[in-house]
Amino acid sequence: MKPRLQLATLLAALSLSMAAHAQLITFDDLTKPDGLPAVYEGFEVSWSTLLSTWDNPAPATALGSKTLSPGQEQSIELRSFTPFYLDSVHLSTAFFQQFDPVTSVVLRGYSAGQQVAYAQFNLDLSNPGTPQFEWYSLDGTPFDHPVDRLTFSGVSDGSLDTDFYLDGLNVRPVPEPETWALMGLGAVGVLARRQRPGKKRATA
Repeated sequence: MKPRLQLATLLAALSLSMAAHAQLITFDDLTKPDGLPAVYEGFEVSWSTLLSTWDNPAPATALGSKTLSPGQEQSIELRSFTPFYLDSVHLSTAFFQQFDPVTSVVLRGYSAGQQVAYAQFNLDLSNPGTPQFEWYSLDGTPFDHPVDRLTFSGVSDGSLDTDFYLDGLNVRPVPEPETWALMGLGAVGVLARRQRPGKKRATA
C-alpha cells in the first residue's frame, strides 16, 4: 500500500473509531426526584425541567414515550460532568399551541462557564397544536467546539408560553489525549517509512 494511502487509511480508521462512540440520548428511563436535579446519562438536569410522559400513544415522529420541557425557568439546562460535542437535537412544539406557538428554540453551549456556541432552530408549525418532532443538525455551527453545558429556550412571537419538547440528543465525547497521541504516532510512522531510502539492487 502506498504511504499516502496508508496514512489516509490510518487516520480514517481512528476517526471512525471515535465516531463509533457517539451516543443517542433519549429520556425514556429518566426519573426526577421532586426538588432535586436528576442525573441521567452523565447529565445533570435543571431542577425546574419537566418530564412529559405520553399517556396516549406518542406522536409517530417521537423517539419514545418521554420528553423534557421547560418549567418555571422557561428553559431546559443540561450539565455534563465531561466535555462533549453535540451533533444534533430532536425537538418539537408542544400540544395545544394553536395560538402563538413557540416558533423556534434557541440553543446555547457553554464551556467552563463561558458561552462558546449558539444556534436557533425553526420548529415545524405545519400542524399547530400537534407535536411534530424533527432532527436539527448542528453541522456548520459553532457547536464544533466542545461544551459541558446546554440551555434550550423557546421563542414565541406573541405569547408568554415558551413550551416545547426536547426528545433526544446525539452527542460525542471529546477524544482523550491518548487517542490524539496514537493518531500522531501513526502519522509519524507512515511518514518515516515514506522517507526511508529504498534499497539499491545488486549489480552482476
